Amino acid sequence: MIIMKVVSKYRSKIALTMACYMVLVVISSISPLYLTRLVDELSKYQAANIITLRTSIFFVLSASALNIALGFFLTRHLGRMSLAIAAELRSSLIDNYLSSPRQHVPDAGDFLTVASRDTQRVVSFVTGDLNNIFVSIATFIGVSVVLANMNLALYAIIVLFIPFYLFVYKGFANIRYKLSLDIRNKHAILSDRMAASAKHQRTIYLHRCQAFIKGLLLDRIHDCNEAEFRSIVNNSWAGLSLSGISFLMSTVSFVLGTILVLRGRVTLGMLLSFTMYSGNLLSPVSSMTGIALSWQETRVAISNISRYRELKDSQIDCRREPLEIAWVSFEQAQFHKGNFDLTYQMRIAPVTSIVGLTGAGKSTICECLAGYITPTIGMVLYGTCDGDHISPLHMRGKVLLMDSHMRLFEEEPISLNLTLGAQISDAFINKTLEVVEMRAVLLERGVDLSRTVKEAGFSQGETQRLLIARALLRKPNILILDEALSGVHPALCTRIIRKLSELVPRTIIVSHRLSDHAQSDVAYCVEAGKVCPISVGEWVSV
Repeated sequence: MIIMKVVSKYRSKIALTMACYMVLVVISSISPLYLTRLVDELSKYQAANIITLRTSIFFVLSASALNIALGFFLTRHLGRMSLAIAAELRSSLIDNYLSSPRQHVPDAGDFLTVASRDTQRVVSFVTGDLNNIFVSIATFIGVSVVLANMNLALYAIIVLFIPFYLFVYKGFANIRYKLSLDIRNKHAILSDRMAASAKHQRTIYLHRCQAFIKGLLLDRIHDCNEAEFRSIVNNSWAGLSLSGISFLMSTVSFVLGTILVLRGRVTLGMLLSFTMYSGNLLSPVSSMTGIALSWQETRVAISNISRYRELKDSQIDCRREPLEIAWVSFEQAQFHKGNFDLTYQMRIAPVTSIVGLTGAGKSTICECLAGYITPTIGMVLYGTCDGDHISPLHMRGKVLLMDSHMRLFEEEPISLNLTLGAQISDAFINKTLEVVEMRAVLLERGVDLSRTVKEAGFSQGETQRLLIARALLRKPNILILDEALSGVHPALCTRIIRKLSELVPRTIIVSHRLSDHAQSDVAYCVEAGKVCPISVGEWVSV
């Protein structure tokens, strides 16, 4: 369980926090005794004992100062621990999200909501609620000992109200859980729509549909507000119920205390202590009830964070040595979308073309070859010239897919976009830029690789050429270009394909532009979930 793992890792810091809270509990438990002594001595007027007054005043003031000091320390300590736990949880979420195959990738809004809202809820429970539970229990015990020693009858009256808090929890817990789940899902939808609007801002601006998109977003915001308000109403009723119990308890204890004072059973100082600190006895119970209700929100957050732990692919040792792939075999391969039941063996030549109409399944095959998706039924195997059979999962990093959906990171330097953090020599970077004929473009414009992509202002075709250069820097055995050259001039595209053989043993081309297939050694046509060989010359001449 996530909570247990976090508590186990940060147990020393949590223990220090609990120790500080314990000191506060002890102080708050003893304070009523000294306050009682102070009031009783003051009621004696000139006969009051000076030493007792000084001791009581000193303790009350010292306790207040210590409360302030510990509060300052705990604020810094808990703040630092909260940041550390949040960073660790978000790091794990990011790792799992970025390592998820296509069929498991959640919506962007869901990811943002889990990384922000759900993570913060779990952190709040670990750093706040857990300590509050401990403090509430310790406070209840400490105050119980003090007040029971003062007057058992008054103490018993207060304790009789405790079961009412359980009724409040029973009445509101299930509703709180359902409302928390609804709010969380509404926020995930809103985040997803906001992310989509940011992604398509250019389209929105050029089509002048700002009012329409704003209306859609406002509808989602309205849904979130309605869900939040329902939760507020539920919380207000729960709070009113808890306050009502506390008010009723205070009224009964005050009336009974007044009667006992008139009968001489308790002193005025005792009554004042009971009036001020009887709330301290039920406050832990009320706090525990509130924590139990807020646990419903934590349950929702934990379930969503746990779901991300199942996204990441299992760790598989990938083949690192150079491989000469000769063919790929599909054996009754079926996929989650499309009418596929594919059984076919494709020869992979130095330049291989895959053609077909839109929606025929070309991109699905390419994603499968790159290991981004796996068949729901059947299997896919690569075959080497040495007779070995290798799963696409073991070829990750050796088979790179470039498609029209890929983008450069606009806010990052060009060099970082090319290397993606890998240590690559400048000579090799320049060589790949020459293959895609971008080195001369950069020199002509005076664009240094340290500049950001946004500052450089590349066109679509130039961006695609840089993306291909980035793929070449990974030294793949197979490079798959799925409409990856659609923005490049046909003549330039022909030259780039010819040069790719210098760095890549096998290139697979998917394109609707016929001239892109002119240099292919072998071509396959995908139609209705089936694959069949086709003459390159015949296809190009169509």
